[in-house]
Amino acid sequence: MKYENLIITKFKKSNNLTVTYEGEDKREYSITDEQIPHPDLVKALSALNNKLAESFYVNPEYYDKYECTGFTKIIKGEIEYILLTGKVKNPDDNTVGISSGHIDVSSIEKEFKKLCTEILEYFFKQKTAQAKLDF
Repeated sequence: MKYENLIITKFKKSNNLTVTYEGEDKREYSITDEQIPHPDLVKALSALNNKLAESFYVNPEYYDKYECTGFTKIIKGEIEYILLTGKVKNPDDNTVGISSGHIDVSSIEKEFKKLCTEILEYFFKQKTAQAKLDF
């Protein structure tokens, strides 16, 4: 099985990283890992922060309060959508979990492909940060 052929259906970053993917046999598999993600993976996930904020129609001056922590891929008919998950920091510096509405993958295709590549390299090629630290 070539990891490049896997279809990622879900990803989540919390105290660890979890990916759910569809294998070549069309079955779903899930892997969780506690290694520190490579900075390229962190950067690729952060590239979706603004898209998460935009989905709530907030003023751009508040975009820095939003952090994307994952996604779920949804297919409706011929169209692929992404549901971004994340958190937003409120004025008291507390965070609240949020999720976007359905975002057409074609509107974030470049960022999404980059993120999926980094996820696969993290889980299947051990592309991690060089130090081991607790989250």
